[in-house]
Amino acid sequence: MSWEYFDKPWNQVKSEIIFNQLPVLVVKNVTKIAQSGAIIRYLTNLTKMLPDNDILAAKVDTIFETAHEIFLPLNLTVNFVVGVEFEKAKNTIVGNVYGEITEFEKN
Repeated sequence: MSWEYFDKPWNQVKSEIIFNQLPVLVVKNVTKIAQSGAIIRYLTNLTKMLPDNDILAAKVDTIFETAHEIFLPLNLTVNFVVGVEFEKAKNTIVGNVYGEITEFEKN
């Protein structure tokens, strides 16, 4: 968790983080890489997990991006919404997942 890594509460760390939000990957205790897509692309290159075939790599990226869209309200739902609004947001996420699963199966 951010407070464990930075050894202070998130509200004190937030202003030090690019875009003032998580996720952030800290590389060698110096470089901070923000945003899920940038982090994933960095790690796939670093670990040589990116397919050599450009078309296959694009398809993998398509699935990654689509997964983000499916779970779009997830951060808000998990971290901030309560009560009736939580149930509404949760139902949106579940509906999105079921609606997109068939698209994943096509690809």
